Amino acid sequence: MYFTMQEEYENTINFLDITISEDDNNIRFIIYRETTASDIIIPKDSCQTPEHTLSATNYLTNLLSTQP
Repeated sequence: MYFTMQEEYENTINFLDITISEDDNNIRFIIYRETTASDIIIPKDSCQTPEHTLSATNYLTNLLSTQP
């Protein structure tokens, strides 16, 4: 197993999907989130079942209501 060490850059360090920074004795956390693939939706006139057709809409609605 190998580990890498990253030097601090202007009071900022990245760890997994979080950027931790310090300014004026305050610590800030920034969480990186991938963009959603909202343009990949099954057209309603396809031969899929209604559950599959609405799955992307249900997913995005759930994401909108649960994420801060």
